[in-house]
Amino acid sequence: MCHFEIAVGNHAPIDIAADGVIICTPTGSTAYSLSAGGPVLLPGVPALQLIPICPHSLASRTLVFPNEEPVNIVPVNTSRLVMTVDGSGGCYVIPKDRVYLERSQYITRFIRLQSPEFFHILREKLGWGVPHIAKPTSMESP
Repeated sequence: MCHFEIAVGNHAPIDIAADGVIICTPTGSTAYSLSAGGPVLLPGVPALQLIPICPHSLASRTLVFPNEEPVNIVPVNTSRLVMTVDGSGGCYVIPKDRVYLERSQYITRFIRLQSPEFFHILREKLGWGVPHIAKPTSMESP
């Protein structure tokens, strides 16, 4: 279990005990965010999400906040942790290290050959909004 002290902007820090945390943009980690209990944000929403991974408290919930707010994360564990960015590579974070995240002054532009409709993509890739039809279990099948 990991313990984190997390401050968003100039707000008072919060303590989170969880297996980890996800910080993501609306276009970044929709499926991973959903798997961890986070919301779906439309790509144009100027926000970030902080999602505890398997929190050890029923009070720990996803936080959605303006993307202009910087985030400070300080692990208060007694052992080192691994931080990954976008699922690749990784580096160790030792107790009392400070991870500081802020919005870049540079804006990424995406080139798309088609204009994908966001809800169509959610339906196609994640089955969102598709009626659930119960299938017989192996015990019910002839």
